[in-house]
Amino acid sequence: MAQTRNGQIFGPPNFPYIFEMAFDVSDNLEYAGFAATGVPTSTPAWKIMKFTYSGNNLISGRLANAGEYDQIWDNYLSLDYA
Repeated sequence: MAQTRNGQIFGPPNFPYIFEMAFDVSDNLEYAGFAATGVPTSTPAWKIMKFTYSGNNLISGRLANAGEYDQIWDNYLSLDYA
């Protein structure tokens, strides 16, 4: 499965999702967002997750709004994650 940092399609052929990622200063994946292919990052149609680390060890992943596809990727820094 190929993944990118800039909204490219990932997964097998005809996989209908795009994937956005944001990394912390240690290059750990800190935020990940999923949406249908072609959805702009400014549209409220994203599922966004925030990852928490202890050092370089992943300790949790939390979803914005219970994991609904109703978030805006461009706002990932200001969302509430539970």
